[in-house]
Amino acid sequence: MVLDKQNIIVFCPDCEEELHFDTLSELMPKVICPNCWANLTVTSLAPVKLGWDVDMFEKDQVLREYWTEDSW
Repeated sequence: MVLDKQNIIVFCPDCEEELHFDTLSELMPKVICPNCWANLTVTSLAPVKLGWDVDMFEKDQVLREYWTEDSW
Protein backbone atom coordinates (compact mmCIF):
# COMPACT_ATOMS: atom_id res chain seq x y z
CA MET A 1 0.00 0.00 0.00
CA VAL A 2 1.22 3.45 -0.87
CA LEU A 3 -0.26 6.65 0.54
CA ASP A 4 0.49 9.95 -1.08
CA LYS A 5 -1.25 13.32 -1.19
CA GLN A 6 -3.24 12.48 -4.31
CA ASN A 7 -4.37 8.90 -3.91
CA ILE A 8 -4.12 5.52 -2.25
CA ILE A 9 -2.53 2.65 -4.13
CA VAL A 10 -3.20 -0.94 -3.05
CA PHE A 11 -2.47 -4.21 -4.81
CA CYS A 12 -4.89 -6.96 -5.75
CA PRO A 13 -3.89 -10.11 -3.83
CA ASP A 14 -4.92 -12.25 -6.80
CA CYS A 15 -3.19 -10.63 -9.80
CA GLU A 16 -1.07 -7.94 -8.08
CA GLU A 17 -2.67 -5.18 -10.18
CA GLU A 18 -2.26 -1.67 -8.74
CA LEU A 19 -5.62 -0.24 -7.69
CA HIS A 20 -5.85 3.54 -7.26
CA PHE A 21 -8.32 5.34 -5.00
CA ASP A 22 -8.65 9.05 -4.25
CA THR A 23 -9.95 8.55 -0.72
CA LEU A 24 -10.39 5.77 1.80
CA SER A 25 -14.16 6.07 1.44
CA GLU A 26 -13.89 4.94 -2.20
CA LEU A 27 -12.28 1.77 -0.95
CA MET A 28 -15.03 0.76 1.43
CA PRO A 29 -16.33 -1.84 1.95
CA LYS A 30 -15.87 -3.99 -1.16
CA VAL A 31 -13.85 -3.64 -4.33
CA ILE A 32 -13.76 -5.55 -7.62
CA CYS A 33 -10.39 -5.74 -9.33
CA PRO A 34 -10.79 -4.37 -12.87
CA ASN A 35 -8.02 -6.66 -14.14
CA CYS A 36 -8.98 -10.12 -12.82
CA TRP A 37 -12.50 -9.42 -11.49
CA ALA A 38 -11.62 -10.72 -8.02
CA ASN A 39 -14.14 -9.77 -5.35
CA LEU A 40 -12.12 -8.07 -2.64
CA THR A 41 -12.72 -6.51 0.73
CA VAL A 42 -10.63 -4.26 2.95
CA THR A 43 -8.84 -6.42 5.52
CA SER A 44 -6.73 -3.71 7.15
CA LEU A 45 -6.76 0.08 7.32
CA ALA A 46 -3.29 0.65 8.77
CA PRO A 47 -1.74 -0.22 6.40
CA VAL A 48 -4.56 -0.53 3.88
CA LYS A 49 -4.72 -4.09 2.55
CA LEU A 50 -7.17 -5.98 0.41
CA GLY A 51 -8.19 -9.62 0.75
CA TRP A 52 -10.66 -11.89 -0.94
CA ASP A 53 -14.34 -11.41 -0.16
CA VAL A 54 -15.08 -14.71 1.59
CA ASP A 55 -18.82 -14.63 0.85
CA MET A 56 -18.24 -14.22 -2.88
CA PHE A 57 -15.46 -16.85 -2.82
CA GLU A 58 -17.85 -19.39 -1.28
CA LYS A 59 -20.54 -18.57 -3.86
CA ASP A 60 -18.02 -19.01 -6.68
CA GLN A 61 -16.98 -22.40 -5.28
CA VAL A 62 -20.60 -23.59 -5.12
CA LEU A 63 -21.22 -22.50 -8.71
CA ARG A 64 -18.05 -24.22 -9.94
CA GLU A 65 -19.07 -27.45 -8.20
CA TYR A 66 -22.56 -27.23 -9.71
CA TRP A 67 -21.27 -26.73 -13.26
CA THR A 68 -18.65 -29.50 -13.02
CA GLU A 69 -21.06 -32.18 -11.78
CA ASP A 70 -21.75 -35.04 -14.19
CA SER A 71 -25.49 -34.46 -14.03
CA TRP A 72 -25.77 -33.48 -17.69
